Amino acid sequence: MKIKSIIRSFLLLVFFVLILLISEFIYIIKNKPNEASYIYLEAAKNFSKINQEHLSLYFLEKAKYTNIASTITSDTSQRQYGKAINAKDINKGFWKTYGEIIDGYILKYSNSYGANSLSRLYYDLSLVTYDLNDTNSTEKFIYSSIELGPEWSYYYLELANLYLLNGNTEKAQEVINLCKNHKYPQKHCSDFETEYIVSKSKEPEAFGFMKDRVYEEIER
Repeated sequence: MKIKSIIRSFLLLVFFVLILLISEFIYIIKNKPNEASYIYLEAAKNFSKINQEHLSLYFLEKAKYTNIASTITSDTSQRQYGKAINAKDINKGFWKTYGEIIDGYILKYSNSYGANSLSRLYYDLSLVTYDLNDTNSTEKFIYSSIELGPEWSYYYLELANLYLLNGNTEKAQEVINLCKNHKYPQKHCSDFETEYIVSKSKEPEAFGFMKDRVYEEIER
């Protein structure tokens, strides 16, 4: 009986510790998105190292959605731009550099895992998939950058330009219209619309044409 009582007490203790840990993690997710992102990104990195791509991408997406939730206001509560990113749909060559990008991001920007920094991380991943001619995945990663950084015009322009490269003017216009719903990027997107869609005075650029501006102006 004494042993059973000890076991029961131990299990109760374990139960309460788990409840406390879960409560703490929920608090971190809701109130400290940077810390939650770090946990998710570490998981993404570690699963990538053991070739568990599906789990790695799952935790990367968790980091993304944690930050999106933290930036939603009454004006942006209904925003939904992105498409689900599935590991099985991505070019296999992507995973050769994916882990290095995640690892480098964690090491170099250990003090900031916020929405802006993650938007650049997703942008970097879009460049990798485009180089592999995987434009479907490129589109999804850029959409993710828009979700994370809706006030940055560069991501909209990259996506609109990608559609123009593929001959899809209608989709490009939809992206520009989406951009113009936000005050900060309106003018840049309107100028692009005039030159590349309406007057067609300029031809579509090579994908990544906004890279220098992204790296200069968007802090990680």
